[in-house]
Amino acid sequence: MDKKPDIIVSTLDADRLYNLLDSLDGQAFAGKDGLEAELERAVIVEPVR
Repeated sequence: MDKKPDIIVSTLDADRLYNLLDSLDGQAFAGKDGLEAELERAVIVEPVR
């Protein structure tokens, strides 16, 4: 069984990605569903400053 690698995304980048996905037409980006699924399983953390 293949285990997917962990994904860690900052809150800032997660917000940017979700806003981008919301702005796209469903047909505009072939990988939209896949990106949404990966973001859903990501660990969202505060950005390092």
